[in-house]
Amino acid sequence: APQTATARLSMGMPRGVDLNLDSFNLSAIAENSTWAGTVEAPVGAELLPFDSKAFWSSLDAGKDLAAQDTALFLDVFNPHMSDRRDEGD
Repeated sequence: APQTATARLSMGMPRGVDLNLDSFNLSAIAENSTWAGTVEAPVGAELLPFDSKAFWSSLDAGKDLAAQDTALFLDVFNPHMSDRRDEGD
């Protein structure tokens, strides 16, 4: 079993996060490109109010969003890590 684990690690399995930003440069454009993705909203989304109070109340009530989206937003806007709710954003 140890030989299998060693073989798997030597095959390029990720083992951590590379935080070296020495070659990261925002002052120059590396390549011009466009984004070809799409943004989709549920049917009727254009009728929903779009302000921070509506967003937070909807998030707290767990409505208007899929369960996995609600869970993601609750994680992203964790009150111990984010001040967006307090800021009114």
